[in-house]
Amino acid sequence: MPFPAFATIDSLIDRESKLVTRYEIIPDPRERLAAVVADAGKLPPLDAKYQTPEYLVQGCVSQVWLAGSVADGACHYHFDADSPLVKGLAGIHVALFENANSNEATSFEPNLVERLGLSNFITPTRLNGLANVIHSLQKIAASG
Repeated sequence: MPFPAFATIDSLIDRESKLVTRYEIIPDPRERLAAVVADAGKLPPLDAKYQTPEYLVQGCVSQVWLAGSVADGACHYHFDADSPLVKGLAGIHVALFENANSNEATSFEPNLVERLGLSNFITPTRLNGLANVIHSLQKIAASG
């Protein structure tokens, strides 16, 4: 898997730090963003049964489909996007929340984009859409 898998015992703060560490070895933020996008490009496509309006994240300029569930207190997600950039940004957040404790996931506010120095390269519209993706991840976490 292009994004790291985390053990369920890791807190989301620890997971976020591990993701930042993984990408901050790339000194140039533009190249760092390109690496995030490239990693997401290695993900398998989303099953067509999830590429329906029911799973579209509202408020995104690009189409982002997100499905998920909570089993035994752990969050599980499937996603895709029609934009490579958006797929990369959503992908690092899905990697962060995957297998996370649902109680922690509902209140955690990730800071990946800022910590990776990517916010200057992402339009406000895309940042707003990413906020909607994060809210959707948390909403799924709250359903369990």
